[in-house]
Amino acid sequence: MTLGQWILLIAILAISVLTILVILIQRGRGEGLAGAFGGGGGGSAFGAKTGDVFTGITVAFACVFLLLNVLGNYVFLPPTAEASAAARQPAAPPPSTTTMPVSVPVKAVPVQPNQAPPPATPTAEAPAPADSAPPSGGGNPGPAPAPGSSETP
Repeated sequence: MTLGQWILLIAILAISVLTILVILIQRGRGEGLAGAFGGGGGGSAFGAKTGDVFTGITVAFACVFLLLNVLGNYVFLPPTAEASAAARQPAAPPPSTTTMPVSVPVKAVPVQPNQAPPPATPTAEAPAPADSAPPSGGGNPGPAPAPGSSETP
């Protein structure tokens, strides 16, 4: 957090505590906090017109509290979409120490416009030995047994 954010946070906390204290000191229907600690002694400690003064202070603190929190909405605003997108991009990977395979140039064969491409080089397949017997049951073994059945072909 920045210094301005810390200052605003402390100001909001201070005005919150002060507002609570002023509300508790006020004399209301039940004599407030002052009446709880000594009966009617609260009126003489702050004067006879304390209700009007504390009411004004409470309203002023409430307005300051509201303004500080509206200001805090802008001060504590998350970064914009552009800044957060830039922050989310992963860092560049470290340089690789492995070497890439060297590519070998291939000689191109020119093809004439009306000429078929040259045939691919035939591959020699090894002929099957003459003495090998076909599988039992002839060349077609038939349908395969169903999975899980105990029949053998």
